[in-house]
Amino acid sequence: MKVSHKVALVASSIIILVFTLYSWLQYHSVRDTLLERTAQNTQESAQALGDQITNWLNARLSLIDMVAQTIDSDFSLESIQKTFDTPILKDKFILIFGGLHTDGKKITNDPSWNPVGWDARKRPWYSYAQNNSRAVLTDPYADAASGEILISAVARFTDKGQFKGAFGGDLSLKAVSDALNTLNFNNTGYVYLMNTNGNIISHPDSKLNGKNISELYSQKPILKHELQQVDINGQKALTSFHKLEGIYGSDWQIGIVLDYKKVMVDANDMGITAAIATIISAIICSLALYFTVSRQLQPLSDLRSSLIEINQGEGDLTKRLTITRTDEFGQVSSDFNQFISYLQNLISQVKQVTSEVHRNSQQTASSASTSVQSLEQQLYELDQLATAMHEMSATAHDVALNAQTTANAVKEADSASSEGVEVVAKA
Repeated sequence: MKVSHKVALVASSIIILVFTLYSWLQYHSVRDTLLERTAQNTQESAQALGDQITNWLNARLSLIDMVAQTIDSDFSLESIQKTFDTPILKDKFILIFGGLHTDGKKITNDPSWNPVGWDARKRPWYSYAQNNSRAVLTDPYADAASGEILISAVARFTDKGQFKGAFGGDLSLKAVSDALNTLNFNNTGYVYLMNTNGNIISHPDSKLNGKNISELYSQKPILKHELQQVDINGQKALTSFHKLEGIYGSDWQIGIVLDYKKVMVDANDMGITAAIATIISAIICSLALYFTVSRQLQPLSDLRSSLIEINQGEGDLTKRLTITRTDEFGQVSSDFNQFISYLQNLISQVKQVTSEVHRNSQQTASSASTSVQSLEQQLYELDQLATAMHEMSATAHDVALNAQTTANAVKEADSASSEGVEVVAKA
């Protein structure tokens, strides 16, 4: 891999790392800002909605308190019935009902309402009203006839402060539900109403009305106003809880559920945009770095080409690099030119020495040839001398043999002479 490629690759990796880190920090900053802003908006919206619901409920409770005060000032069955038939009560409540402590028989503003065996004293709301000095709200319950979820505002019958019975008025939660449904946080969530036990009073999904929030959440959340992440039907969500203040005898809370993906859509869009920007920036920077580095490393490429030519034996040692820079590459090019000049001079000297050595070698070879010829002549003469000496040796051997023979003959002659002398002497 070329140096320019390596530099571009390393630089691109660093750029991608920096952009990724910056995008990650930016994403988390935007996410935290969105969560903080969402928490603030939900808090303000829940407060406004809570005030609206509280005012609506307190208005009904105030009506029941006024009825109780009116009856207390003029307690009689006729006064009770007359008060129950007041148009405002028929307008604000579905049904007004009650019963005296003496017999528990029904008293109502709806003649058509005639439950069998009904006794006010045996109803759960009766003791609840008896134990409170002011009008209070009951827990939600399903209407026996329609199945609609209702609540009742109940209070005591008194006569000059003495307990005489209890009464109340049924309220439809439709108005509360309508108020809750108006708040959807720009289509990112919804609001529901529940009591302190976690039982849902009003929910956009009517099937959940009257059920505990444990059936809504995979894991029951903490009842606090700070946003917390939860799981609803396998989907990530945000939820918070806001207590309704100012409702006597009731501890209701507004629950808020937000779709996490929808809330975080701006942060997610920013993350995608940042990722695309990172990729594009990395590509642009990589290309720019590649061409810039390639241009900056051009002297190195020229140096490499010159070295390749020299290595292949076809280098022109008279060629020099053009120096147009004063940086490290310019210095390297200058040093390379000096090296080539030195190498050129050295090779010229070697060439001269080689020529002289060649010439001396030729002279030495000629002298050696002459010496060889002289040696050959001497060898020939020595060979002739050796032949003559061999012949002389053979002749000397023959002479020696002849001398021996002569000596033997002389010896024999001497012996014969001696014998002849002896013979002569004896004779």
